[in-house]
Amino acid sequence: MGMVEVFREPERRRRWSVEEKLSIVAEAALPGATVSGTARCHGLHPNQVFRWRRLAREGKLGPVAEVPGFVPVAVFDEGAMREVSPSGPATGLVEVLLGNGRVVRAEAGIEPGRLSRLVAALERS
Repeated sequence: MGMVEVFREPERRRRWSVEEKLSIVAEAALPGATVSGTARCHGLHPNQVFRWRRLAREGKLGPVAEVPGFVPVAVFDEGAMREVSPSGPATGLVEVLLGNGRVVRAEAGIEPGRLSRLVAALERS
C-alpha cells in the first residue's frame, strides 16, 4: 500500500489586504531581511512577495509612499538649483527627508553605500 496523506481541513485561498501586502513588502525591504525568509514567516512563496514588490513599485498595489524603502524623487535642473541658492553655482546636492523629520543633505557625488549607512544610523537614533 502507498503513502496516505490526511487533510484535516480544506485548504483555503488566503486573502491579503493591501495594507498586509505593503507591510510584508516593507518587511522584506528591511536591512538584513530576505524575500525568502519573509515569505517563509508569512507562509507565502517568495514569488508572491516579489510580485507584490513589483506591483508596489509600479504603483498598482497602493500608494508607493506607504512602503518604506520606496522614496519619491524630485530632480531639479541646474538652473533651478541656482534659483534656490543664488549665492553661488549649483553644487548638486542630495536631500533626504527622513521619517523622523530629520533632513540629510550631502554632495551629489557621495558614495551610495556611505549615504545609506548615514541615513540608517540617523533613522535609528
